[in-house]
Amino acid sequence: MRNNRNKDYEWTLTVVRDGRQGLVRNADTAEFKFGRWRKELDKSNIKNIPDGLITLLRHLELEDTALESGFLVRMSTVTQKGSNWTAFKKVVVAENWDIGPPKAIYSGPLNLCSLEVELIYRCIPPDTLWVTVEELPESTLAWIFGKGLLLNYEGKQATLHEWCEFPDGLVPKKAPPLTLPGPPDFRYHFFGD
Repeated sequence: MRNNRNKDYEWTLTVVRDGRQGLVRNADTAEFKFGRWRKELDKSNIKNIPDGLITLLRHLELEDTALESGFLVRMSTVTQKGSNWTAFKKVVVAENWDIGPPKAIYSGPLNLCSLEVELIYRCIPPDTLWVTVEELPESTLAWIFGKGLLLNYEGKQATLHEWCEFPDGLVPKKAPPLTLPGPPDFRYHFFGD
C-alpha cells in the first residue's frame, strides 16, 4: 500500500481461488479466499466475488487466470491514468448494515456492475473509487503454492442443485459476495505481519 502526503491512497487486496472447489466454468460461481496480508488471507472465509470484479476480470481478459490461481485488486482514491483502471462512483453509504462497520456501494460504468466497500477505521468514503485487477505477483503465487491453497482435495460433496435445473425458489441462496476493504489507516505489505 502506498500513502501519499495529501492523504490520497492506493491499496491492494489479494484474492486467491479456493482449490477445494475444483474446476468451475466461470467467475460467477468460483469461490475465493482473500486478504490484504498473508495472515489475513490464511484466516479468511471463502466467498464469491462481486459482479464489479467479475466484470473487470472479463474486461481485462483475466478471468481464466483468476480461475486458475487468483488475482490482485488495486484500489485508489485518486484519479488513475491508464486504460486498466475503472472509476466506480459512490451510490450510497449505509451506516448500520447488519452488524459491523459502515459500508459504501459503488457502481461501475461497465454493465452496471457494483462493488461493496467496508469502511474500516471509519474513513470517509471517496466519491470515486478507482479499481483495477491484475495477475498475482510471482512471490505471492509461490507462497500460495507452498501453503497448498490451490490444491483440489478429492471428496468434495456435490449438491443436487449443481446437477439439475430447479425453479427459482428452490435454489439455495448464495452467501453475500466479498466486501472490499476501504482505505486503510496505515501502510502494509502482503508479506508483512
